[in-house]
Amino acid sequence: MIDRIYCEDQTHWSDADYYALWRYFDRLAEYLGPTQAQAQLPERRSARIQARKTGVRDDEFATIDLARMPAESQRLLRAVLVSQQRYDLVLEKFPNLAALAQAVPEAEPRGFSQYPPAVQELLTPRD
Repeated sequence: MIDRIYCEDQTHWSDADYYALWRYFDRLAEYLGPTQAQAQLPERRSARIQARKTGVRDDEFATIDLARMPAESQRLLRAVLVSQQRYDLVLEKFPNLAALAQAVPEAEPRGFSQYPPAVQELLTPRD
């Protein structure tokens, strides 16, 4: 199996490494399938583009082993999926990712400043 960026030891990562992780997850999430809005309006350009991507990376999603993934990677993956409105879809299609439900923010993660505001909000611990 190929070692993916999301399974790497993050002990000595720089901000650029966290940015690369976010970009990887952001792109990966696009291959899950359409958002509800795209599914409801398949004639729109974004839905047509999405149709070509859907399923292309299913093999990778199916082989993600959350036990090998650092907790911060799990939390970031969950935040990206929620921010893209694809979290429910990933849980429906890939039972191996059900444990993402436990990946809730505990403290501000390293690399926090590298993520877009929507993802930062999802990674901010709630009282």
